[in-house]
Amino acid sequence: RVAVTAGLLVQKEGTNRRYDRFRDRLIFPIRDVSGTVIGFGGRSLGDGEPKYLNSPESPIFNKRRLLYDLHHARTAIAKTGTAFLVEGYMDALSLYLRGVDNVIATLGTALSEENVAAVKRYTSKVAIFFDNDRAGKAAAFRSLPLFMAVGIMPDIVLLPEGVKDPDQLASGLDDQGLQQALARQISLFDFFLSEKSIGLDGYNDRLQFLREVLEMILRLPDDPLRGMALRATAESLRLAEEIVLDEYRRIRQHRKQYPSRGGEPVPVTSASALGASTQVLSGSVSQPEEMILATFLTYPQLHNEFAGDYIELVENQDCRNLCQELEQCDGCDDGRALLQKISASEEGESLCSLYARLIHLPAPAEDLEVARKIISDCLLSLRKRQGQEQARNLDRELMQCRDEEQMFVLLRRKMEIKKRLMA
Repeated sequence: RVAVTAGLLVQKEGTNRRYDRFRDRLIFPIRDVSGTVIGFGGRSLGDGEPKYLNSPESPIFNKRRLLYDLHHARTAIAKTGTAFLVEGYMDALSLYLRGVDNVIATLGTALSEENVAAVKRYTSKVAIFFDNDRAGKAAAFRSLPLFMAVGIMPDIVLLPEGVKDPDQLASGLDDQGLQQALARQISLFDFFLSEKSIGLDGYNDRLQFLREVLEMILRLPDDPLRGMALRATAESLRLAEEIVLDEYRRIRQHRKQYPSRGGEPVPVTSASALGASTQVLSGSVSQPEEMILATFLTYPQLHNEFAGDYIELVENQDCRNLCQELEQCDGCDDGRALLQKISASEEGESLCSLYARLIHLPAPAEDLEVARKIISDCLLSLRKRQGQEQARNLDRELMQCRDEEQMFVLLRRKMEIKKRLMA
């Protein structure tokens, strides 16, 4: 009777017969955070399904509240500041036997809000380390909104090509190779954006995905994280930041007005929202690009001082062309002379449109020194944007990289870029 209550035996309904719940399975004791055994988990030794089987739910055994080996790993998590989260007992055990003490596992079930809250008590830095297949990737993506709701932006460990799970990784590498593999992490949010945005061709698809991401960002409890996530979204989807911010504010306002709808997608309510969402950075002007050009027009003497850096960093082709026209016009103090020159160029129509927009902007600065400071700040913003784009490109290369030596070269380059961005 005690074994039945503990979930080790199963009572056949209507009979006195009992059978072993965990037959042909490797049994793992499951402990609460204080170390007390409160249930058991069994992993199939063959091809039996389910792969993982746990004790039945009870007042003291609730899978949504439990993480395997948290009672042991919490000290190492507090010491290292990081928790590695894997999907199964074998993954956790294999890594633990290789000296990775700060590893915990779900109980073979989907991650829950309670699981995430338990992790949050010990750290805000989590590295997702799931199986290297479609199901593992999908499980990692499902965990992202749960972590974001408590202010955690987790990383994901990218397993090398041909390695199916952490268990196989731990058994196939020496100590140095394992530590290098564990360091192969990128932001799960950035990875999600990169993977999910592939194949979004139509405007409606892109707008729908943008709204899905913005609903996730709204879960973040503090503004700095939201700001970083919004910028990453704009850059990954190649949308102007203003467009992403406008849509974010619209959804947030809609939530305030209709709180009962929760996280449901917000329907398109205006044609302008759909039209604006198609304004991609390759064909639009970012605020720093525009501000620098407007300042050049107001203070032509600053053009020679900053034009070289601007040409190197600007992405919009019309902005680059107009800056070069200014250089050939030697500053063009006379606006009419510049307008005549750009009107006669091959890109005359688009350049004239850009010029007209710039001259109607408010005066960027009241004096020369303030204008110089504005240009310097805008150039810094453009350099950061360029560095972030380079870092994302390196992340994509890392995902495809199969050569270990080349992988470390890419990681070093990424670290150098991060140092520059933090300077």
